[in-house]
Amino acid sequence: MADAAKETLEEQGWTVELRADGTQAMRKLESKAPFKFLILDNELPGQKA
Repeated sequence: MADAAKETLEEQGWTVELRADGTQAMRKLESKAPFKFLILDNELPGQKA
């Protein structure tokens, strides 16, 4: 699903970065790198609710 969304967004001109799990996603967020929007899975692997 993530790969399909990535492909669709890139076709529209967006730059897309995927993260394999919650730990990687949190590292990206903590880096304070700018981004326009974020899509999250309800149950990120490696993270507890």
